[in-house]
Amino acid sequence: MKAIYQPKGKAAEYAKWACNFYVGCSNGCDYCYLKKGRGAKILGGDKPTLKKCFKDEYHAFDVFVKEMEANLPELQKHGLFFSFTTDPLLPETKYLTYSAMTLCYMSKIPVKILTKRADFVDEFLKNISEFKFPTEYIAFGFTLTGHDELEPDASTNQERIEAMKKLHDAGFKTFAS
Repeated sequence: MKAIYQPKGKAAEYAKWACNFYVGCSNGCDYCYLKKGRGAKILGGDKPTLKKCFKDEYHAFDVFVKEMEANLPELQKHGLFFSFTTDPLLPETKYLTYSAMTLCYMSKIPVKILTKRADFVDEFLKNISEFKFPTEYIAFGFTLTGHDELEPDASTNQERIEAMKKLHDAGFKTFAS
């Protein structure tokens, strides 16, 4: 079972360590590698589902904790990227991502999150302000293509830019992909 792993190939350009809890994505992007070719059955297609190696979200989180503890010095040094096999901030995936992200913060592990969603930002900022969540351990990246028609169920590119600005203004590191 693996939640945390070291990416290979082009994915390694983004991060030395990554975490995938889910496969598949409901953003509906026409060009997505998750739903094309030989890997589509493995990578989940148009619906995010928990990876088959996990019994449920509680089990996935338990596996994450064990793997995080086993690799703690490396993760603290290099950080952790969410996620190559889904959008980690979909309505279906964000709560497990938030749980892992919170544990990473408590363990001083920097986190990078790449998303095409903007609909999480207001709720997220409201919740973190209540808990005095520090911003230095989390970077939010937004994929910006300029082609909303190719990403029918994702937030628009303009919404993503506005979300990035809100997060940046709140003190988070932000980046575009």
